[in-house]
Amino acid sequence: MFENGRGVAQSDEEAVKWWRKAADQGIAQAQYNLGLMFAEGSGVEKSDIEAVKWWRKAADQGDAQAQSNLGFMFAKGCGVAQSDEEAVKWWRKAADQGDAQAQSNLGLMFAEGCGVEKSDIEAVKWWRKAADQGIAQAHYNLGGLFENGRGVAQSDEEAVK
Repeated sequence: MFENGRGVAQSDEEAVKWWRKAADQGIAQAQYNLGLMFAEGSGVEKSDIEAVKWWRKAADQGDAQAQSNLGFMFAKGCGVAQSDEEAVKWWRKAADQGDAQAQSNLGLMFAEGCGVEKSDIEAVKWWRKAADQGIAQAHYNLGGLFENGRGVAQSDEEAVK
């Protein structure tokens, strides 16, 4: 309510205060929200290290958004040592729960062989899942695979589609 100013004056600082109380009690959504606040520097000083800390707590409880965000942090080396393998690990957890962005990111990792053995077939699998959920980049990437016959039978018709 404080974050959005609903029923109270908007205050990121107050939102952080209440989310921290809930996060300290193990509430995954509050841990995820705290991670966002630290990542954005909203109501707290921006800190990738703190964002990772809170997202890891939420991710360990199965929060797909936190898992996806951890994948990004490992892929970019923000608040943690860069590791494609760790990025893949977290994106796979989120992707298996249906997180479309994680599915798209996982497709890219397989297409490029980053943190996993290169596999156009696996890239197609994950990009199809992401595309079915409306991720434009996954549509584009699938088109390129169909155009070039990578992981699928070459088809100009499917590429255009």
